Amino acid sequence: MSMYILLIGVLVFSGMAVFSNKIALQAKVRTSAYQVARGQIDILKSTDFDRLAPIPDTSFDIPTEMINALPGSTNTKYEVQGLRSVAQVTSTKKQLNVRIKWRNASSPEGKVAPWSEVRLSTIVVRPGSVTSPL
Repeated sequence: MSMYILLIGVLVFSGMAVFSNKIALQAKVRTSAYQVARGQIDILKSTDFDRLAPIPDTSFDIPTEMINALPGSTNTKYEVQGLRSVAQVTSTKKQLNVRIKWRNASSPEGKVAPWSEVRLSTIVVRPGSVTSPL
């Protein structure tokens, strides 16, 4: 009886270890995606306000270093997509949006994995303008 209880405990523990490893790998991917998204937001923020034209979702290239740094990227293939947009809120405000999406393109079960994503958004204001609170 004690061997049976010990076996159940070991199986539960090993299942939790596998699950926590998956969560840790997803956190590493999310951190990398956040860094790329933050870099794109910084690029958009550094653009002159008047030259920052409203654009719908437009794709941009994800650095190869980021894709190669993904956990397990040497063993699996990831689909990674970057989108950015600029929206005119008022004559003195624009909203910047960046979204990084990724998924594992090859799963052991042969199923298509769902997309995961990181979204960042910020408002920029025309320099020198006085704006009312939101």
